[in-house]
Amino acid sequence: MPEFNGFNDWIPIFRGGRQVDASGREHDGDALIEKAVATFDTAKHEPPIVIGHPADNTPAFGWVAGLKKQGDLLLAKFKQVQPEFEDMVRRGLFKKRSAAFYNDGSLRHVGFLGAMPPAVKGLADVAFSEGEAVSFEFSEDIRAAPAGADPSTAITTHSETRKEEKSMKFEEFIQKLKSLIGEAGTQVADPSAGKTFSEVDIETARKQAADEAARQEREKLTAEFAERERTARQAARKAEIFSWCESMVKAGKMTPAWVKYGVPDMMLAFSGMEGEIEFGEGDGKVKATLYDRFKTFFETEMPKVIEFKEIATRDKDTGGQGDAGNKLEALVAKKRETDKNLTYSAAFAEVQRENPDLAREYHQEIGG
Repeated sequence: MPEFNGFNDWIPIFRGGRQVDASGREHDGDALIEKAVATFDTAKHEPPIVIGHPADNTPAFGWVAGLKKQGDLLLAKFKQVQPEFEDMVRRGLFKKRSAAFYNDGSLRHVGFLGAMPPAVKGLADVAFSEGEAVSFEFSEDIRAAPAGADPSTAITTHSETRKEEKSMKFEEFIQKLKSLIGEAGTQVADPSAGKTFSEVDIETARKQAADEAARQEREKLTAEFAERERTARQAARKAEIFSWCESMVKAGKMTPAWVKYGVPDMMLAFSGMEGEIEFGEGDGKVKATLYDRFKTFFETEMPKVIEFKEIATRDKDTGGQGDAGNKLEALVAKKRETDKNLTYSAAFAEVQRENPDLAREYHQEIGG
């Protein structure tokens, strides 16, 4: 394209044909150009010159004065361009232009991509009134070319633009760093003089970051699944233990008081000790987990400690059955007076265990 002759000249900002926006959607570039030219009206909206891809308020470094179509290109003429900004364009610091359109095809703004914004004081912000509009971003690279060259040869594809934008972001960071550190009298080396990063380097770093994020997500999901499994196993084991304790109580080998005291909790703790222990001596040695050994002791070695036919209830108390019944009743009342939470049946079972002779006498009295 002709060398840059200032913003009074017509400058290409967009190309027709098949175009892909920043979100990966395809559009008819020729139709967009026709709509942009047809709807251009500075009385309704003056498209500003901005830097980058602003979503809302941003300083305007100039304004679009007119649009026209030339071949398959959309050309714009600008006005009131800030001198500092124009100087940066002349020096080649902005190698790309980005045309953004509203959903009706009208031009939203023209963005210049590349360097950091110039320090221009007093610029008013542009407040974009989006409403329901959808903007389409197209990045076009218009390079400096010898005089007389075809402008269309200076415009790159969307994918090429995206690749160069990555390196531009790094250059912008260095420029800003220079301006900050330079105030303290420290010189910042030019990034081109040090280590540079190729597209392969950037892509490799991106892939490594994505792989690391995926690995962390997998580990998180695995840990969550393992915790759910552990909780489910513990709940199932707890239910199994309580059911077993109930069966031992019904069999007379465990009292309700023992259950209340914490036998199920002890067994739950034993169930978490998976290692086997050697019990007994000589030929009687056996290996078992503490949990299994504890259960076996109750099931095979523990004698009955409760005869449920001896247990009195409120409806069938011990009174009127003889002296043994009255004595047991008195002991039950005393025990429940000491422990307000103790049930009648549990108190009666404990009294029988503590007074076996009296319990046998009572058993004989009731015809057991």
